[in-house]
Amino acid sequence: METIQYSEDARHYISLIHNTINRMAGNSANCKAWLIALITACLTFSHGVLLSNFWILLFPSFLFFFLDCYYLGLERRFIKIETQFLNNLRQNENVSNMLYSFNIRPLGSNIKWTSKAMLSWSTMPFY
Repeated sequence: METIQYSEDARHYISLIHNTINRMAGNSANCKAWLIALITACLTFSHGVLLSNFWILLFPSFLFFFLDCYYLGLERRFIKIETQFLNNLRQNENVSNMLYSFNIRPLGSNIKWTSKAMLSWSTMPFY
């Protein structure tokens, strides 16, 4: 009985992580979509005035770029958590301490993962 419940918990935990990964990927795609909509709206309603002040669009572009990289970094971190959990599960190790743990710290690693995402093929060609 114990192993059946344990298996159900493991499936639920993997499902939670996978849903989180999908949400981060959606947020990353939304950053790109909102930036395109914002730039298109600004260029449409400016009637050529904004072309001389094109640098104004750089501020939201940088904001969306950093937000997109943050979401991509989080997505990669959750993929790493999922991969570690599945590897431990395959090796029949005790994963009870990993169940429902979403520890994505330490703080310094936020900067590391975000900076790696800045050099990603999903962000650099777009921005």
